[in-house]
Amino acid sequence: MSHPTPFGKYLLLDKIGTGGMAELYLAKQTGLSGFEKVVAIKRILPHLTQGTEFISMFVNEAKLAALLTHQNIVQIYDLGSVDQAYYIAMEYVMGKDLKTVLQQGRSRSMPLSIGDALLIVSKICSALDYAHRKSDLQGNDLHLVHRDISPQNILVSYEGEVKLVDFGIAKAAMGGQETKTGILKGKLAYMSPEQAWGKPVDGRSDLFALGIVLYEAVTGERLFTGNDEISILEKVRKAEIAPPTRLNPAIPPELEAILERALAKEVEARYQSASEMERALEGLITQKGYAFSSLSLSHYMKQLFDHQIAEDTRRFQLVTRPERRPAEGLDRSTVIRPVAPANAQAAAVKKSISQSKIILPPPRGRRFSRWVSLLFFIVSGAAFLTLLLLSNISFVTRMRANVPLLEEMRLSVEATLQEKGVLAYLDQFKSGLFRLVEQDSPSSPSIHTGPTDESIAIALAKPAPNGPTVPPASPAPDETAAASGATPALPARDIPTLYQEAKEDYNAGRLDEVEKKLRQIIEVDPNQIQAYHLLGTVYEEKKEPDAALRIFADAAPLFQNDPLLHYDLGFLYFKKGVDSLAAQELSLAVKLAPQAPEGERAREILAKLDHRSQPSAPPSAQPAASFGKKRIEPLRPSVPSPPVPRPEQKEEPPAEAAAPAAPSTASLHPDDPAQIRALIANQKRALENRDIDQVLRGHLHPPPPLRQKLGQWFERFDRLSANYEIYEIKIDGNEASASLLQTVVLQSQKSDVRQVEKMLVYWKLVRSKDEWKIAQVNVVEKY
Repeated sequence: MSHPTPFGKYLLLDKIGTGGMAELYLAKQTGLSGFEKVVAIKRILPHLTQGTEFISMFVNEAKLAALLTHQNIVQIYDLGSVDQAYYIAMEYVMGKDLKTVLQQGRSRSMPLSIGDALLIVSKICSALDYAHRKSDLQGNDLHLVHRDISPQNILVSYEGEVKLVDFGIAKAAMGGQETKTGILKGKLAYMSPEQAWGKPVDGRSDLFALGIVLYEAVTGERLFTGNDEISILEKVRKAEIAPPTRLNPAIPPELEAILERALAKEVEARYQSASEMERALEGLITQKGYAFSSLSLSHYMKQLFDHQIAEDTRRFQLVTRPERRPAEGLDRSTVIRPVAPANAQAAAVKKSISQSKIILPPPRGRRFSRWVSLLFFIVSGAAFLTLLLLSNISFVTRMRANVPLLEEMRLSVEATLQEKGVLAYLDQFKSGLFRLVEQDSPSSPSIHTGPTDESIAIALAKPAPNGPTVPPASPAPDETAAASGATPALPARDIPTLYQEAKEDYNAGRLDEVEKKLRQIIEVDPNQIQAYHLLGTVYEEKKEPDAALRIFADAAPLFQNDPLLHYDLGFLYFKKGVDSLAAQELSLAVKLAPQAPEGERAREILAKLDHRSQPSAPPSAQPAASFGKKRIEPLRPSVPSPPVPRPEQKEEPPAEAAAPAAPSTASLHPDDPAQIRALIANQKRALENRDIDQVLRGHLHPPPPLRQKLGQWFERFDRLSANYEIYEIKIDGNEASASLLQTVVLQSQKSDVRQVEKMLVYWKLVRSKDEWKIAQVNVVEKY
């Protein structure tokens, strides 16, 4: 860059490089009195910020990363956007990533020593231990998982410092909309087996990836290689590790044992925490007398990059020198510049005036600004009173009913505004403004976008049934109860009033009216958690458990910290017999509210699940999900977790007939693989025939986004071809999984547009009424 380029409050000094997601710049932040701070700016590529889902993911993950302050983690300073270009400002590290270090060492016949490799990995263990145990500002565990531990994301400075970078795809297991997509990002060769299968992961997945890095650092060879992505992925899933001593006989047995444990295929056989792995590495360093400080690593870096260090230092000094100025006409940022000092004469006059007792009248401009402020205050007050008069807030409605003059004034003002064409614009502003007022009103529900004191109070006020908790309805206001039986006349955007009417209808037993109004609320604002709770309760009372489960499953990704919601969802899964999903949701309820009634009831059901599953498992069989059984992480699939409908209870068979098998040990029917293959073929035909209903019939509970996406495809493209390459089908009783390479080619004859979507997908299937259905889809990797 020939000139520094202004970028918000920063000056971009030099372009460091471009990756698949962002451009990286050396930048400088300036301030008062010559303050300067050198940072690295990661500017997200424009085409990635077109989708709101990516922006939401990027912002959420950057905010999480900003909470991390550790000597071995690159610090995040700032997050923002300039001219719709999103960026992260982070600590600048002058050095190289570990991938470059290893490559340079091989090319110059100066491989990284075992001691330095152990030192680097032990520092990353320290960083991961800090991140895995990190809590948010309220003390809640974040359960951060980096998910992309690789040599490219480990920086080694020329001074021997080791830093972990790019928590950009790290996820809090209970947070972020991105978990809805089910897409597992990360470099294939550094994935853990469970990550390659699209299963939930925790911090031990990072330790497996770090074991891969250590293996590569001490042997000089990558652990998992292949001709294409699929072959690499299969090797990762099998996790077959060649003894490292075959590649480097100098590796001591103790290090080989550490690698064997870090790279164990079964999660329980690995190190259970980063601190445990760090202690093992430091113990080996001490035992073998390896260098235990950054001095040895710094010496190695300065030998390996002697010429590069001189070039980087000169470039850094060149781009950061004070005399460099931004190019003319490019500064769009707001910069505070020092005012030129006044001359001595002006300063003396100012001092004499300040010391005199003469009271000077305010300047004319100041008197004018006071009149403008007063006028603005009057106009604002009049507008507020007008909106208050027109509103449907409960106490205003009662006042208008008791004072006829106010109702006449409302009708007159409304007619005037309607005639002038202003009413429509005021309505848009009114709903947002008075929602805040209604929240403070004692007669209205508390509307929040997450778990609230009210939702917890509802649970505490209830007895302890063994079913989903039903939120109690508030008493009906006496003036509005008579009108609540009909469709609400007030606009749907007035959510507090509409919710109040829904509760009145619930008290009166008008469940159809309650359902209608609650769905209207959710359509206007999907962040109303009370609406989801009450709507699920309505379906339970209407004996429609499947509908209730779908409502709770839709709400779960939006309100992941609400224990009552997870309890209700887990209880319904328990009644349906889907033990794995029931255990996941109930464990979350216990974790979020261990002392609350829903947490205690969840523990009771979890005990029943353990008791129910123990006698049905054959003695020789391993647990189907031992990783999830030990620690269930709330990773959301790409579609809401669906129920598995079970057939109605049948009559007992005759005495001479064999007793039916337990659900968890349902025998493998010889036609099951054929039926699953037929389901895959039906999905292919339905896509190519552009038959949305046929596609959706293959899903147990098709999510609305799937119908919307198919509609967009079929509207934009008139030709579609699909292909499913089956890699593996596994069947376990009433549940199954399928790994497929899915390729969809979309073409439009009108616009001559062609689009190809190729991805490796992982289907979870369930048998419902002797028919296999798709219950969950995870996208393992996109190509």
